[in-house]
Amino acid sequence: MCQVRALEPIWARGRASASVDSEEHRGDDDMIPPRVSSFMDEPVRTAEEYVLDDGVFDVDPGMTIQMVSGVGDSPVELACTHLSDFDDLVMPSLLPTVQLKSHMRSVTDMSTSTFCLYITPYHDLRVARTDADLEKVQMRLQEEWKSSTHILLSMAAIHATVFGFSSNTAFTTNAVAYRCLAFSTASSALGIVLLVCLHFTYSNTNAREFEKVALGIYSSYFFFSITSRLPRLAVLVSLVGLALFLITVAFLAWSNAVVTMCAIGIMLANLQYLVKALELLVRASSAVVHCIITPMVCLLCRALSRACCGKFEQEVEGCSRENRRNRR
Repeated sequence: MCQVRALEPIWARGRASASVDSEEHRGDDDMIPPRVSSFMDEPVRTAEEYVLDDGVFDVDPGMTIQMVSGVGDSPVELACTHLSDFDDLVMPSLLPTVQLKSHMRSVTDMSTSTFCLYITPYHDLRVARTDADLEKVQMRLQEEWKSSTHILLSMAAIHATVFGFSSNTAFTTNAVAYRCLAFSTASSALGIVLLVCLHFTYSNTNAREFEKVALGIYSSYFFFSITSRLPRLAVLVSLVGLALFLITVAFLAWSNAVVTMCAIGIMLANLQYLVKALELLVRASSAVVHCIITPMVCLLCRALSRACCGKFEQEVEGCSRENRRNRR
């Protein structure tokens, strides 16, 4: 573990060097101010005690120690030098102040904040420091609840209309379509009930009352942040169920058109991923051609060239032999 030493070794070094020159500095111990003597009495500390909340050990080794006022030519002046000459020595007064309470809380809240950052307003509630910040979060949540209310009421009207269809309609349904519709209806009803409870509990409240109710019995925004997003989840589930119901009914009427339109829609929605996959496929094919096929073709060409050259040499040698025989 990294150790951070106090000013005592510098002071001892300065006092030893000063005592060699003359005896004028023997009485300098009485001239040491109380705050300087407190630096000498600083215990040896570990580097972990000076870590900030974000885990950074923020100490500038180029910082210059200010001269102690009221002290003349004394061993204190020997200690007041640039810290670049003493890279392994740091004065305790120059180290940052550590808030241990917030540092300990940040360790426990890190995983929770990461989990709820994109799906709940937990992070916005945690970073709200004033009543104005909390009121902004409250107003945003209330607007979200209002829009969810409008959507779920519209969905409920659609469900009631669909359930009121007679059996002699133009479109036919099956068990899968009815199950999707029932799932969507249950989600809409649950979302409406949740919205009524949220509006009744958190509407017409100021920032302090909203904070008190939202913190709950455990003094944490975690449970409220999950509850506040349940209506949006109900809207999502209800819309998905209704979409599946409509796709099922349309599939029973014209299956080829539904499959084609769904495939085109999925391809357009994920077009960038398809282009990236095609690019990776082209790169992989070129790498395979460059690393495997090209060397094999080169080896094959060399083997063919050697074979052809061997045959040509044999033919040339045979012709030369026949010419020699004819001359004889």
